[in-house]
Amino acid sequence: VALRQRCARLLQALLRIETWQNSEVRDGTDLETFSMMTKGCSELELEGLLEAPIYSNLQIEAAWLFLFEVRRRHFNRRMQIQDCTRILGSSHNWSMVLFGSKKIHESLRNM
Repeated sequence: VALRQRCARLLQALLRIETWQNSEVRDGTDLETFSMMTKGCSELELEGLLEAPIYSNLQIEAAWLFLFEVRRRHFNRRMQIQDCTRILGSSHNWSMVLFGSKKIHESLRNM
């Protein structure tokens, strides 16, 4: 329970990403979710909790795809995306999904 509380912001962003992906209407909520995700990444980097066993591979994959979609839609957010990508990429668990996902590879090819 304490671990989930310390990771709450990123977990909440991951849940919002899932809802956003399943929504047919993608309005401005992506920037709110992106803001929450970047803050969560920064907090967890400081605490070293990105390796916590509470993120599923599907959630991690969705987060990467979400970052790429935000990058495609909002070019002005590129520095924040680079910071978040650097933080997530430094995690073994998050980078393994990045390198192993066919959906992510396809998304990168389409950028």
